[in-house]
Amino acid sequence: MTLAQIRAVAFDAFDTLVQIRQPQRPLSLLQTWMRATLAEPRLDDYEWLMTRDFDLAALFPGLPSQTIDHINSAIALEAASIAAFDDALPTLSVLRDRGYKTALCSNILTPYAAPALAALPVPWDAITWSFKAHAAKPNPMIYADLIRTLDVQSDEILFVGDHIENDVTAPRRAGMSALYLRRGYQPLAPNHEIASLDTLLTLLPDL
Repeated sequence: MTLAQIRAVAFDAFDTLVQIRQPQRPLSLLQTWMRATLAEPRLDDYEWLMTRDFDLAALFPGLPSQTIDHINSAIALEAASIAAFDDALPTLSVLRDRGYKTALCSNILTPYAAPALAALPVPWDAITWSFKAHAAKPNPMIYADLIRTLDVQSDEILFVGDHIENDVTAPRRAGMSALYLRRGYQPLAPNHEIASLDTLLTLLPDL
């Protein structure tokens, strides 16, 4: 892989730059209710939820208020526990000092967006959330939104993330370069794998 043409680096958020330190699995209860209750269950509940404003009462009029409170409380606990990985902020700072544009592109529920940004207090040239783009990775529309917002050519963007399909295969189909961040608990992906964000600093020189 040649990275000589790279002018911007786009990152997935969760398990790439930030982590949820107190996972609660709030969506499991909701998805169980959806599949048991809805006359026509959606083929992809995850993508559907990630591309809408997460207002449970508005999205699911029949959802019991007690269930809504339980889910919202679990989400609040998770959101409050969002923290940057140790290598995230130093890497972002150096990349920006070297002249690279930086961007976020992530599937995310609306309640997590502000806490994720609070954990990453750095300037961003583009932020592409699934609920803003009305498309979730690996839908090509979310990558098109990212490229348009960054205002560079697709082959000038390096995408970095922890999911092989969403953060490597699909970005490459969109014309970007991509690296898979494997923090030790994900599947192996030879030939385009890095073990930490620090490695980017050895691959991307000053512009």
